[in-house]
Amino acid sequence: MMYAYLIKARPKAGKPNLFTWFDCKSDSRADREIMNILEDNDIETGRGADYMLPVRTNVPVFDDLPEECQLDEAWCDRYELSEDGKTWQKVAAVVDEVPEAPVVTNAVVPENPAPEETSTESAATSDSTQMDKDLVVDANDNDLTEYPVAEMAFGRRLLSQLISTVTAHHIKHAQRVQIMEMSLDTDNSYVQNLLLAARHAPGIEDLSTAQLWKYTHAIKTVFPMEKRHELARVIQFTNLWLTTEHIDRGILVREWAAGNYITSVPRTPSGAIAGGLNNTDRLTPQTALGLEYEIALGILARAREFDIYNPPLETDIMANSIMNKYENEEFLATRDIFISMPGGFDFSRACNVATVKTTPLDLWKTPAKHLEYLNRVMTETDHAHPDQLLVDIACGRSSLPMPMAVETNQPSVEEVNKQLAAARGEFVEGISDPSDPQWVHEDLSKSTSNEVEKEAIQPAENTSDEQMEATDSNEIAGSAEVSAGEGTDANDPQAAAVEVPELTEAEEESSAQQIQNLTQRIERLESALAALGSVFTTAEVA
Repeated sequence: MMYAYLIKARPKAGKPNLFTWFDCKSDSRADREIMNILEDNDIETGRGADYMLPVRTNVPVFDDLPEECQLDEAWCDRYELSEDGKTWQKVAAVVDEVPEAPVVTNAVVPENPAPEETSTESAATSDSTQMDKDLVVDANDNDLTEYPVAEMAFGRRLLSQLISTVTAHHIKHAQRVQIMEMSLDTDNSYVQNLLLAARHAPGIEDLSTAQLWKYTHAIKTVFPMEKRHELARVIQFTNLWLTTEHIDRGILVREWAAGNYITSVPRTPSGAIAGGLNNTDRLTPQTALGLEYEIALGILARAREFDIYNPPLETDIMANSIMNKYENEEFLATRDIFISMPGGFDFSRACNVATVKTTPLDLWKTPAKHLEYLNRVMTETDHAHPDQLLVDIACGRSSLPMPMAVETNQPSVEEVNKQLAAARGEFVEGISDPSDPQWVHEDLSKSTSNEVEKEAIQPAENTSDEQMEATDSNEIAGSAEVSAGEGTDANDPQAAAVEVPELTEAEEESSAQQIQNLTQRIERLESALAALGSVFTTAEVA
């Protein structure tokens, strides 16, 4: 495997930088070999020496490499490292300086001055081959010309998103100049830390432009640009952001911005957030192992008193025994409910221990009732400062039961029906206002009965239509009479007070005649309908 090294000279030494390459089997042997080469050439490195320690770079792919293991002093005159600090590229051409050796370009420069047009063309060709491609400006470009970000070097792509408020796929020339100035400004610790963190984060170069903007936005949220930040923190956050699922990155950024430097977002088996990201009465964030320990302490607290924040050694050993053996069925059942409960990691140690301690015996055998009990008693709001009663219950200083949420009385079905009826505009006793003029206070049943009686005593006439009207009124009166007689209890005093009008003999005969006429008309109508049905049936068959 080929290895390449750069040995930089100190600015005050006045010596050129050195470059060399060689083949070696491993990285460790390569590090030893470069030190042997420097020692053979009497070159000292390190503190107090003229040269710094050698830096490993990518192997350049140019056809003018020096001989293997030879220290080349002219290499850095032709090539320089790119923004990533590892890849070699050609040095940008300087107009005022004359190169010591002839530089081969795609354009042929004549000895005598050519016309201005030819000179401009050759200069453009030379600049395009030697100058930084991210700063090349065409003849037709102006201040409004946009340049694609995807074609830029990675470090400049990263800075292009840092200076943008939204995802930037194209930037203008002024922004390109700003990016170059930021990357070369060694006094800007914020930008330099960001570039260094990106170099130590594997996989960040594979991100798309939109993902790079999300990363820089997260960096600016967690690490404000107006403050100084530790490089180690920036590197740690960068690696965590890359390895965290997309759905959890927002939580990661929020917690880091609040000063809670979490390393992961715990979730329940169903995918809900398990919690544990808030401040509690513990010194460390809550974990699944810590929750198991507190459940074991709650089981032991039923038979002994101890300080839950500093349990005795004997109690600690017994709690760890319950956790490691996995034989206590109540412990396993309680653990499964706490682990699967969304936000189960948020509660304080006092709340967890007191809840497990006061759980009724054998309630764990019914998971539904057990979960219902936990929902009723685990109503803690200030997890960092639990209520003193919970602490006393957990430590054994109080025998009071766990405080429960106050249950609100739900309205019965009958009350709900009354409220709905009142909303529909119906009169409901106890809800509607009886003095409202919209309600009818007259007994309509009596007035209807009187009208029916008046119609019943009118003399029957000879016309068939009038007989029908009289028949209808008599039928109504008769039905009222039958319902009053059959549906009334003889023992009811109100029913006894109802007076049923008596018909004369002539009225009874008239009613019977009308009923007979009505029956005959119904029979004729049925026969006509039957004949009409047979006609339709014959037509369908045909």
